[in-house]
Amino acid sequence: VKDSLIKNGIRSSRIVVIENGIDLTRYINASPSRIRNEMDLKDSFIFLSVGRLIPQKGIDVLLSAFARVPDAHLLIAGEGSERSALEAQARSLSLISRVSFLGVRGDIPSLMKVADCFVMPSRYEGMPIALIEALSMRLPVIVSDFPAALDIVRDGKNGIIVPREDADALAHATHRCERGRVGAVDTGVVRVPIRVASWLDEIASVRGLMNDAAMTPASGSAISMAISQTQ
Repeated sequence: VKDSLIKNGIRSSRIVVIENGIDLTRYINASPSRIRNEMDLKDSFIFLSVGRLIPQKGIDVLLSAFARVPDAHLLIAGEGSERSALEAQARSLSLISRVSFLGVRGDIPSLMKVADCFVMPSRYEGMPIALIEALSMRLPVIVSDFPAALDIVRDGKNGIIVPREDADALAHATHRCERGRVGAVDTGVVRVPIRVASWLDEIASVRGLMNDAAMTPASGSAISMAISQTQ
């Protein structure tokens, strides 16, 4: 969004980007989901994907890749207009016993506590909350190479970055993750997601600057716009 504004003539000095914030305590204090026992997945390697079931999210690419991953289970949490088509794709690929469409869930932190790897194969994104949440849970991640992901994922350190729309690369990445070649998140490698309290402080600070600017409209250094990166 910032790049688009700059291209349309807004000076960089007049733009403040406020990154998404999450409540880390909700994730740190979450109890593990019982889904492994409920679905008889006690010994399975679990990949988790979270997001709306729409073309943007690239779940069709993930299913194509997962057809080449014989010894794992994929949990997909989310709902959307593509669900029927994606379920049909899973059936056509003989994946119905290894892919579970969970629908909308209110226990994402608990699911992340029992997952082995988080996957986000999106075609495009802003700064995805679900990715920040997975990193905050110290989950290894596999993510497509949309620009925001490159800001917080370091390939081979806390996750694997793959080209968008590339099912072969995504399948290879899942094998790497299963073999343990990507460890848990090292918060010294990536920027730590900010807490909600800090996020609110930033918004309040920008509002104060904007109020000051309204009092002194001639000021060339006033900040004219704040952007919150959203999913």
